[in-house]
Parts: sequence; structure tokens; C-alpha cells
Amino acid sequence: NTELYINNITNKTRVLASGLIDDKGDELKFGDDKTYSFAGGIIGVAENNVTLTACSNKDSGEVTGKGTYLGGLVEVNYGKVKNCDAGNFGENTRSYVGGIVGVNGETGEISGCSVSGIITGKDNVGGLVSENYGKLKSEGGKNCILTGSVRGMGSNVGGLVGSNMKGGAIENVKSSGTVEGRGTNVGGFVGRNAGSLSDGLKNEGELVSGEANVGGLVGLQEGTEKLESLENFAKVIAQNGDAGGIIGTSTGGGYEMFLCFNHGSVNAVKSGNVGGIM
Repeated sequence: NTELYINNITNKTRVLASGLIDDKGDELKFGDDKTYSFAGGIIGVAENNVTLTACSNKDSGEVTGKGTYLGGLVEVNYGKVKNCDAGNFGENTRSYVGGIVGVNGETGEISGCSVSGIITGKDNVGGLVSENYGKLKSEGGKNCILTGSVRGMGSNVGGLVGSNMKGGAIENVKSSGTVEGRGTNVGGFVGRNAGSLSDGLKNEGELVSGEANVGGLVGLQEGTEKLESLENFAKVIAQNGDAGGIIGTSTGGGYEMFLCFNHGSVNAVKSGNVGGIM
């Protein structure tokens, strides 16, 4: 039950994990197909008694692991990550890449964090988090924000989160960066969303582009949780599929949208449905 606080640490050294963890434990419930190396720029696993504050992983702090997830600071997070930042991170052939955290568990909280570099990956790529089951929010008036760019070669590519899972919550965050995907489900904030988005999410970036299912905030909407106070200013472009100012496409109904506004242009270049909101 001892609390662990990690403050003001900057990693500039390569981190390499060449093997996998055999005993994953009952707490790792992200799917039987997932594997773990517990490699992070600052810490491999942050349990719920761990708090990282004002830590960073600069461009020279490369992280290499054989597990499913890759995070610039933390591979698996159940704790609190506050006011941390990351620069350039990832590689074109690597999936499940997050600039700050690989996977954010149900008790995980990421607040006031920023990414100023280029985050690169294949599928499930997020500027801050690859896969989110927990919460992203502001910290002391400071928003989580992408000021750099996210580039994904495959599907589920988001400016902040690649896939926001059921139960995942994103509140009061911003982006002024660009998101460029070559596949489907590309969003200014979230590539694929089954969680909740609320409390003043604003995309002030220049561009969100992808092949299909491209949205100013969400590429593919799957969930039934609320979407509230969302605003997009970025240009949205789908090369060959649906495009929307807020949501690119949805697999069904059951969710409610409140106070959502789009100010950017929306374009489907070759084919697809286009909507100012969805």
C-alpha cells in the first residue's frame, strides 16, 4: 500500500526489452492475445499506487519491447500520469503505440500531458495513448494536448487515443496538431471510440486525413456513451470513404450527442458519405 511518486525525470537513453513476461497476473485483462515486456521510458508498469509527475521521454529515449503495447513513458498504466510530455516516438511497422502510455487501465488517469513530436505507428496509434480503458483529463487547468502530429499506416489512429474502449472517458482535452492515417478509422482525437467524450473537447489542428471513416474528433463511433461539448476546426479529408466534421462513421445508434460543432471543411475525395457533423 506504499505510495510511489516519480517526479521530474527525463529519459534520454534507449530502453530495450528483448523478452516477454510469462506471468501476466490477473490484473492484466486487455485480452488473451496481448503480451507484455513491461518496457517504458520511465517505468514499465505503473500500478494504482504510482504517480508520475513532470516526467518526459525525449527523442533520444527510444523504447523497444516485444510486448503488444509500446509507450513513451509507461507500457501499462493503472496509476496517475500528470503533466508529462513526449517528443518523437514509434515506428511505421509497430502497432499499439502511444506517445505517453501504451495501454491505460481502468484505474489509470492521464492528466495535463502533452506531445510535441511525431508519433508514428501502424494500427491503434494515439498521440498520448494507444488503448484507453481509464480517463484522460485536465490537471490544474492544464489540458492534455497534441501539438505535434500522429501518423498511422493502418487503422484506429487518433490524435490523442488510438482506441477509446468501453468505460474509457476523455474530458476537457485539446489538439492543435495534425493526424494523418493511411487506413480506416482516423480521428482528430480518437480513431475508434466506444467510451465517453465530454466537457469541452476542441480540435484546433489543421488537418485530419485518412482512407475512410475519418472524423474531426472520432473516426469510428461504436459505443452508446454520451458525446458532449465537442468542437472541430480542422479540415477533414477521406480519400475513399465516409467523412464527418465530428464523427466519420458510426456502427449504430444508442448514443446521444449534445453541443457538438464543426467549423472545418469536410471532403470525401473519391467516394463516400460526407456530413458536417457525421
